[in-house]
Amino acid sequence: MSTPTPFSGASFNFDEMISRLDTLNRQLEAEKKAAETADDKRVARARSGELGLEWKKLRERIDSGQTSLEQIFSGEDTSREAQEVCRLAQRNLAAMRDAWQQQQNAGQDSPLDEMERARCGEGADPRAVIPTISLTTGGSLADEYPAS
Repeated sequence: MSTPTPFSGASFNFDEMISRLDTLNRQLEAEKKAAETADDKRVARARSGELGLEWKKLRERIDSGQTSLEQIFSGEDTSREAQEVCRLAQRNLAAMRDAWQQQQNAGQDSPLDEMERARCGEGADPRAVIPTISLTTGGSLADEYPAS
């Protein structure tokens, strides 16, 4: 009596599987490159002062090794600029969540629903929430992270 293997009775086209993996790898590389480009743009905007005086000062401190994004957002960096950026981020996140909750309360699909479906593996694309996030925050995430 032979022991069934995970491939028993299954028909696999390995060439197709390799092709799919290659496609996924190319997509991941493209997304990684897009994220790096978006990060580079944000850094340049911070350095130029386009994101505000606080970010300009913080970027100078990051560049000189005096602080990091992790230290800023963890609260370890207690500078006035870091505290202000954290307060603004908290306010924006709270406002965004409130707006999404209002959408849900009105019976509309919200990014919270989309994220829940993605978390539960229901095939939702987490990038689908980016246009709504951008509209809510006034940002340009949709341009930086397109839902291909």
